[in-house]
Parts: sequence; C-alpha cells; structure tokens
Amino acid sequence: AHECVAFGGTSVDAEATGTWITATPIGHLPTGATIGAIACPSPLDCVVGGSSGGQAFVLEEVNGAWGSPQLVSGTAPYTTGTPTFYDTLTSSISAISCPSPGKCTAAGNYTVSTGPSLRITYAGPGFVTNLSSRTWSAATMLSGVDAVTDVSCTGPSACTVSGYATTFEIFIYYPIVTNTAVADTKTVTGWAPAVSTAGLTKLGGKSGWIDSQASSLNCVSPGNCTLGGIDEYAPDFDGNPVSLYNAKFYGFVASEVNGSWRAAVELKALKDVPYLACSSVTHCVAADRGHV
Repeated sequence: AHECVAFGGTSVDAEATGTWITATPIGHLPTGATIGAIACPSPLDCVVGGSSGGQAFVLEEVNGAWGSPQLVSGTAPYTTGTPTFYDTLTSSISAISCPSPGKCTAAGNYTVSTGPSLRITYAGPGFVTNLSSRTWSAATMLSGVDAVTDVSCTGPSACTVSGYATTFEIFIYYPIVTNTAVADTKTVTGWAPAVSTAGLTKLGGKSGWIDSQASSLNCVSPGNCTLGGIDEYAPDFDGNPVSLYNAKFYGFVASEVNGSWRAAVELKALKDVPYLACSSVTHCVAADRGHV
C-alpha cells in the first residue's frame, strides 16, 4: 500500500515504507487529458481530476485499480456570442478533498476565452461535484466564486472552497482584473453564498490598488479554517492604468474561528501562500516557494 502519492503530468509516483517507486502513467486517461488535482483518503484509494476535451472529469482508484474517467455533468464546453465577438468556455477540476474513501468533493471552474477581435482569458464560474456511493453528482455552480483555488473537507457535508471573484475595470486600453479572495462553505443544507474574506481591501491601511487572490486553504474542523493567498499593491495608482513594474506582492493569511472570518494578516516575508498546513486552528505553517 502506498503511504504518499505525488503526481505530475499524467503520471503518479507512490511511496511505501519510505521508498518511492517508479512513476507510472494513470490508467484509462483519455488522450490529451490534463490532471489538475489529486486526493488519497487511504492507501490504494485515490481520486484525480482535471480536464478532457474542454470538460471537467474525475477518475477514481479503488483498492489499487483505476476505473474509468467520468465527465462531470453540467460542465460541458460551449460557445456564446456572435462570430465577431464570442466567448468559449471550457471547464476543469482544480482541487479535490476526500475526508474518507468514497466521500469526496471536487471543485473547479470554467475558463472563458474571448475572441476573435478581443482576446482575453479569465475564470468563472466556479463549481463543485460530490462523490457519494461511488457516484458523482452533477456540478453545482458556486455563487460569487469565479476561480477555485482549493477545497478542504472535514466531513462529507462540511467543506469550504476558496477562490476569488473577478471583475473588470477598463482604464484606457487596459482591462484590469480585480480579484477578491472568497470562501464558500458547504453544510447539510447546501452551499452557502460566497463571502469576501475580511481585511483584504487596502490591507494595512495602504491606499494603492489591491489585487487579492486566495491560493491555499486548510480546515481542521467545521467552521475552523485558515486561508492563504497573495495581495498585490501598486503604489503609483492615481486613476490611470496601473504600472505592474512597481507592484509589490505580499502573502496573507486569514482565519475562520467558529464560523466567523477574522481580518487578514499580512506576511511580508512571503510573496504568496501557496502552501499551508494546519494541525489545529491555532497551529499552522505557511510557505511560499522559498520561505516558511
């Protein structure tokens, strides 16, 4: 039985009793499929998710054997608009959390590509699908969530999805994307509307342009989660197009305690918080690609 699993591209590598075996391709993947997330609730039981043919898919490993990929119902690619200005939407799974074998939540989002005269790519909307009794549900769209960055479940009906909402502001010729970190929580009554995490706007009293994105999430129990992300500050913002050459980047964390989100805290030693691990609501380790 494998104790740890890593994936890259379309292959997985497993560790057992301290030794990593040779990476092997994941069986039954469609040609051209890409993997975006993996979760293993127990040895020889894993779930991977990604995109195939522009549609989100999930694939289960049960007792060491990979099954067949399942396209997530309700996430088929489509195009809207006219031949002169249209949007093409494709979907993918970007995060999976499994509190126990056979009980999983996979989250992802559509990616919108505009064309042909104006070429912009942005995220939205976000969605989730749930695994129960070896059956994946149709996608549920998440109100207020455009890009999904992570999902953390502490039980079959206690999950939180992190991501960010996207709005466009046009300054002269530049489409500016402003993102706000958001969290969406699943309870026994369904998915609650997304809420903006407190303390991200003008974090620390600064008056520049702020672009905040959630990057990581870890929940230790229902209503007790920690969110990590990146906060961008452009000090020369004066109503004109923002010069990203002068932008500064800071990592941040925000904590939810007993169902209430507290104000975000800036971590100036980190440029982002893509990695986050918590053993309890008050004991977490945050890291970027060079610092802890």
